[in-house]
Amino acid sequence: MIYRNFAVIPAGKESFVYHSHHCEEEWIYILSGQAIAEIDVEEFEVFPGNFMA
Repeated sequence: MIYRNFAVIPAGKESFVYHSHHCEEEWIYILSGQAIAEIDVEEFEVFPGNFMA
């Protein structure tokens, strides 16, 4: 089964609470705007065209 979800995150808002998955994958592809991705203890600027898995 394939699940597809699209999210629009308003400027200045957080997208998701930090979490992990067991036996699942989560992919994020930035379509527009920019953001800060917090992964473990590091922060990364992300821009349109960036992909995170």
